Amino acid sequence: MKSTNKMKDSYISVMFEDENELLDSIAAVQKDGIKIYDVYTPFHVHGLGEALKIKPTRIPIVAFISGAIGTISALLFQSWISVLDWPINIGGKPFFALPSFIPVTFEITVLFSAFGMIGAFFYKSKLFPGNKPKIHNDQITNDCFLMLLEFNKTEMTEDKKIALEKLLYKHGAFDIEFVENLKDKE
Repeated sequence: MKSTNKMKDSYISVMFEDENELLDSIAAVQKDGIKIYDVYTPFHVHGLGEALKIKPTRIPIVAFISGAIGTISALLFQSWISVLDWPINIGGKPFFALPSFIPVTFEITVLFSAFGMIGAFFYKSKLFPGNKPKIHNDQITNDCFLMLLEFNKTEMTEDKKIALEKLLYKHGAFDIEFVENLKDKE
């Protein structure tokens, strides 16, 4: 069975100048039953995740797991050095002196959490060397908002196109482009 998560070759590129107009048009488009592929913004837009019904991030879970691995690693390593590999009697203290391990354990926990979150972010965002970003329009990196809508060429009649354009222009769109082949645009 093939995955249906890939974007179709046909989509509608809709540009906005204001984030409030973008949020209003998202609600209108979803009410009309049109599938939104993605939204690109030059900065964070409050309420965009809720409008697109994006699931909450799992970064806190990654941070906890990588931090726990860091804590266990730090405690095991310090215990191994102090008890097995190089036991030194310092002022009659026990070899396994847990209170003296706490500062190093805390720092290693924070370090592992940070690296775990950064690694998960790069993996999920596909930010790795040699990857070319998909910039659908140069204005989205500066001052405009882009919404990509999926559509089926066979179901998109001229009347539906005109109705969709009217709806989008009504909600503040200033540029609407029907792109037939994604590979030509990239």
